[in-house]
Formats: sequence, structure tokens, C-alpha cells
Amino acid sequence: MKKVMYLVLFTFICETSMAQIEWRLLGNTTVTATDFVGSVNTQNLNFRTFNNPRLRILTGGLTGNGATTDGFIGIGDFNFFAPLNLLHQHINYNRSNFHQFTNLNTGL
Repeated sequence: MKKVMYLVLFTFICETSMAQIEWRLLGNTTVTATDFVGSVNTQNLNFRTFNNPRLRILTGGLTGNGATTDGFIGIGDFNFFAPLNLLHQHINYNRSNFHQFTNLNTGL
């Protein structure tokens, strides 16, 4: 009986401590000013839908002219391009590629 109680207590402690360091899909109640979503190493931050790359924030590297790509944001399919500017959008089709900005005065 004691072994079972220890196992239950250990499981509860592990779940409680893990809840404080994970990001939940439905929101978090213990987020502080130093918490963030991202990485602490040199890996890019990648977002995917249907397992396809959609958005990437680069951690850095040098371009051909010696400038850094740190913080460059790419939107599109990264099988075909890498961000070359602070904000770079690529569509891998032979069609127009637009950005749309609207407000209450301009309409949708």
C-alpha cells in the first residue's frame, strides 16, 4: 500500500511542476514578464500547418553583404525560399502576391 501512495504522490508532484513550465493551448495563468515562446539556442522558430512550413523567424546568420539575418521573418513554403529581408513573403505559384491592410474606413 505504501508503494502505491508514493507513486501517486510522485506523479502529482511531477505534473504540478511541469504545469508551471509548459505553454497550454487554452492559455496560461502563471505567465511572468520573463516567460516566452521560442528557443534559447540558435534554432529558428518555425510554425507549421498540416505539417507544411508557413512562417519562420530566423535566429541569424550572415548575408552575402555581411549583414545579419537575425530576426528576419519569412512567410511561405520554406522548401523553396529563405527570407532575404526583415519581412519576406513568397508564394510558390505563378500568381500575384499581395499584402492587404484594412480598417473601418477602408472596409474589408
